[in-house]
Amino acid sequence: MTDTMKALLLGRGPQWALDDVPVPEPGRGEVLVRNRAAATNNADLPMLAAADPIHGGTGEESVAGFEYAGEIAAVGGDAGRWKVGDPVMGTFPSSFTEYLVADHRFVLPRPKDLARKLPARCPPRC
Repeated sequence: MTDTMKALLLGRGPQWALDDVPVPEPGRGEVLVRNRAAATNNADLPMLAAADPIHGGTGEESVAGFEYAGEIAAVGGDAGRWKVGDPVMGTFPSSFTEYLVADHRFVLPRPKDLARKLPARCPPRC
């Protein structure tokens, strides 16, 4: 694993900014998740607008996103029964990154059939 990763940041303007940031380390009660998929939800765009310094926002930089799916990459002390390699998903702040640290209590096991392959020709509402 490298020391840096890509992340989508808030607080630099009206758009998310892709930049390198340090890979976090899990502390007590936390796990490090290798993020394989992220999704936007209705909270992401208002947060982007509120942080936009060009249009009166705070200018406070932070990593965007809440929803993720991946696998456990490292486990901090007292982080429950999670093991490296466990497939997981959940919602936790700062998920638009390659790796994110989450409180182990808010990480969910990823259902096995979630990884199923879509048909080669997918209907419009797939």
